[in-house]
Amino acid sequence: MNLRYENQVQEEINNFISQNIKHDYLDNSRNLNLDLTLREAEFLFSANPQVKEMAESGDLQKLHQTISTLSADVQKGLVSVNDQLDRILQTIKDAESDIYETLNTDHGIERSRRHTTAAEQSGFEGIFSVASEEKAHENYILARGAAIEAHGDKKDTLEGIVHQLEDLLKSRASIFEAKVTLLEEHLDKVDCEDLIMQNDLTKMRHLAETFGKAAHRTGSEESVFCQSVNQVREADMQALLGNINDLSQALSTKADLYANYLDLDGSPSEALDKFRHDLLKHLASSIVVKEHKIRYQKEQFDRYLMSLQMPDLRTSNRQLRDFARIYAHCMESAIDLSHGGRCPKIEANYDDFGEKTIRPLNATIFYYFFSANRSGKTFAQWMLSAARYPNDRVRRAYMRFFA
Repeated sequence: MNLRYENQVQEEINNFISQNIKHDYLDNSRNLNLDLTLREAEFLFSANPQVKEMAESGDLQKLHQTISTLSADVQKGLVSVNDQLDRILQTIKDAESDIYETLNTDHGIERSRRHTTAAEQSGFEGIFSVASEEKAHENYILARGAAIEAHGDKKDTLEGIVHQLEDLLKSRASIFEAKVTLLEEHLDKVDCEDLIMQNDLTKMRHLAETFGKAAHRTGSEESVFCQSVNQVREADMQALLGNINDLSQALSTKADLYANYLDLDGSPSEALDKFRHDLLKHLASSIVVKEHKIRYQKEQFDRYLMSLQMPDLRTSNRQLRDFARIYAHCMESAIDLSHGGRCPKIEANYDDFGEKTIRPLNATIFYYFFSANRSGKTFAQWMLSAARYPNDRVRRAYMRFFA
């Protein structure tokens, strides 16, 4: 079917959007055009006056930009801080592996094994290897047991090794505590529904508690690894926590603003449906169909009533571009139907196309309607609506529509 009015319908929808939806109140990154879905357009159209006022002043765009910038900074900071902590953890593993080799070769603790390297993780040995956290705890217990059973110089040497391992375990606990802090802050202030972070938090809490209990020795100086962790905490991690707090405040401001987003004058569904009603009214009043056998206001009002009842124009996930195509298709179908499926032939008569003569009532209405007198035009509209729509409510709706 040739959709002669599709371009005009699209143009009028764009005009309606430009007049009634000045800004993208939700994202500020999309173009307000026919690519919007009906649901998106309804939601934007129904914004309350406070949201619209902030958008007009530019404050809403600043809020969206602040959230976007802080979100990017937080994600970048999380990657950077975790990367630094993981590098320190890898250094700790290397130091532990050297000690485990010493326990194995010099002190005869054969069960002491070094950590599996990254290259070995994908090989045969990696399949049966124990996790580094379990291996660190197991080797620490082996070293303590050997130190308790040893005597003399060997006992002093093994006790020194145990102290080194305790410092390394304390450093591990410090790393996992830092990660717990980051995860808690992010889940509490940014995204409490992130399942991956929730699982990571449970794991990190367990590891921090496990290594914190193992490294029970107090009074010793902080190892170089603990000092490195503290440097990360005081520098990049502190800046990251500041960004998380700022993002939390911005998100809270946005949440308060959008808590009562809809400009309600009834139920939420009625507020959202107002966009469709007003759009269909705009299309009916702004597009004049000359090919229809019943022309002008009668056809426009009938088209408006028909479009309100059409299920295809109620689908909320349909783009406005498709909305325009369906509306244009309905117009063409109505034109064909008005002529009974035959070749259209527009008669000279204004009201009754079944007769070849002009009735006096039609001539009277025609005279008053096109006169310069406004009261005469109103009188003609009342006579026309009374004749066509005997029902008082329909007649009054007709008059309000074209008032």
